[in-house]
Amino acid sequence: MPEQIPPVLAHFEEKIRRALGSSLDVRYRPFVASLNGERRGLLIYLDGLADEKKVQEVLKGVIQHTQPPFEPQQISPDPMELLRKAVLCQAEVQPSRQFSACVEAVMVGRTVLALDGSSQVLLISTTGNPGRSVQEPSAEKEVQGPRDGFVEHLPSNLALIRRRIRDPRLQIQSIQVGQRTKTTIAIAYLKDVAGEELIAEVRKRLEEIRIDAIHGAGALEELIRDSPSTPFPLIHLTERPDRAAANILEGRVVIATDNSPFVMIVPTSFWGLFQAAGDYYQHYLISTAYRVLRIMAFLVALTLPAAYVMLTTFHHEMLPTPLALTVASGREGTPFPTVLEVLLMEVMFEVMHEAGLRLPTAVGQTVSIVGALVIGDAAVQAGLIAPGTVMVVASTGIAGFALPSYPVSLAVRFVRFGMLILAGTLGVFGFLLGTSILALHMTSLRSFGVPYLAPYAPYRPSEQEDSAMRAPWWRLRARPDMGAGGSVHQAPDQQPEAPGARQ
Repeated sequence: MPEQIPPVLAHFEEKIRRALGSSLDVRYRPFVASLNGERRGLLIYLDGLADEKKVQEVLKGVIQHTQPPFEPQQISPDPMELLRKAVLCQAEVQPSRQFSACVEAVMVGRTVLALDGSSQVLLISTTGNPGRSVQEPSAEKEVQGPRDGFVEHLPSNLALIRRRIRDPRLQIQSIQVGQRTKTTIAIAYLKDVAGEELIAEVRKRLEEIRIDAIHGAGALEELIRDSPSTPFPLIHLTERPDRAAANILEGRVVIATDNSPFVMIVPTSFWGLFQAAGDYYQHYLISTAYRVLRIMAFLVALTLPAAYVMLTTFHHEMLPTPLALTVASGREGTPFPTVLEVLLMEVMFEVMHEAGLRLPTAVGQTVSIVGALVIGDAAVQAGLIAPGTVMVVASTGIAGFALPSYPVSLAVRFVRFGMLILAGTLGVFGFLLGTSILALHMTSLRSFGVPYLAPYAPYRPSEQEDSAMRAPWWRLRARPDMGAGGSVHQAPDQQPEAPGARQ
């Protein structure tokens, strides 16, 4: 049986002080109120999590609004019911008789109100927002589109989604994960669009987590993803509310974590990671061209160093003669083999990139760019590195930065080292072996049961109008098949026509 609250206020105060400890931020505010006689009371809350103004309003209401000519006998003989119905009726108040509920309420920023002689307390919603306000997303900036982004405050993030989907069928459920942090996880989906099996699977994976702490969306992602060993992202993280809302409307599920400015979208398609939010705010032909460009950048970032090493080391005959002579003249006098040159330059490029991230914003970009130029030029002038190697490594790095999803960029940077070693040791056979293993690996991946390479593997013609390309809005009728059988989200014949064409 849950531990009950002692009716004697002194015993309750002693007990909760033992439970909460002598922490500096725990506040105990005693008061006296006229509730069917003079009664001593106590407010307990955490300074910083609870809004001090809301606590003062509660205290002011309890003290002032229980004085004559207030007649409490006409409302309720129970003082707690009297406070809840007549004094604190404007606040969100929850009565409780369990001691553990009091401790949990204080830890999340609520205020506990206890009265002498009552074995019931009131849990009052006084939670404040100590975090930052809604700002423009920093990791997913777009020229066109909204400028608001998710923050670390979960209710604010859910409100941003609600602003875009004003449908009562938008369901938001919560789960607490973490035995010590008790982090609130919210699951958002459209009840009549998202598949029931998908919703049940998301809840099952979250409820099976047994861990002390959840520090953010990244830790939660590793605990619920299908294949923990793959470097490719199987769950899409975004800080844009418009993108989260668009995926909910397509039948996906959004998982939002308290204290994290990123939300997770499941299931995720590999091709969806090349879609930027700005694709839906500009002409479909331009959006399609840029999606193809991003896929080409992905292939360049993944295979260019390996292809360069393979051709210049083992298969010179595959290069045009003028290009082969140019590469050979540039490599004349360099002391290291090509594979070692490229590997050293790749490692140096990664070091400079990490240095640029760790330094302050005003200095980091300058250090990474200037460092790459100075070190590359100095290495070429000293005869340590061939000019072609510098060009290949620089082009590879820029192609990786063109990807709209940062986790995909990290995965490419990791995988291309393996491709480089295979191509540098086995030539074209190693290059083909690496690409074959990568293709088979990506084909076998699933994101919450949905094939990672869909709609191309397996082949689904009806879903290809918004994958590697984007058709015009009036053709995007069908939702992706997320286990709910698919559905349509707009009426047919939405294509506009000129007035003269309707005759």
